Amino acid sequence: MFTLLPNLHLRLNSNFRLPDIDQTYKLTVFAVDEVLDQDSINNLRIKNLLKDVRNIQIFSSPSFYTGNIHIDGTDPYTQEGAINWVCNDTDQSYWSTQWGQAKKLVKETSNKSNPGSALYYDAKNFDITTEWHGPCSIPALIHVGIPHRIVNKSNHIRHCVSVRFNNKHGYYSLKEILTD
Repeated sequence: MFTLLPNLHLRLNSNFRLPDIDQTYKLTVFAVDEVLDQDSINNLRIKNLLKDVRNIQIFSSPSFYTGNIHIDGTDPYTQEGAINWVCNDTDQSYWSTQWGQAKKLVKETSNKSNPGSALYYDAKNFDITTEWHGPCSIPALIHVGIPHRIVNKSNHIRHCVSVRFNNKHGYYSLKEILTD
């Protein structure tokens, strides 16, 4: 489901501003050099991954928010991986990511207003198998093809930077590269 990456140091570009949100969830897509500082970009280059980065997505969720159960993309149980990092971790004990088994597909979105594309599942048929309350300041490799959602019980907005890769790398090949 996830692998912590304590040796991968990521920082925001000093000129980058986190997206403003109201009381709704927001997904925003950026180029790598808009979001990450030069040292972070160099860290990806050293691992020979920079050329395979598709984009950076920032998931912003309001306080006291439980996300929809979904997979990223439109192919259930794909092996796709992403590096996620909550860049404004103010009270890490109040949010979690949950993974599990989802039995009933509710809807598919894949259009210009939803640049991430996702399959959404019925929450009544979601059996949580793993829940992670982790140190958010540490990037983590996330398996995004397994049904999951975030739960933000904090009174702070949660901004998650997600480094997205082209289809060349799946979760397990990224894990091998990033943990050696």
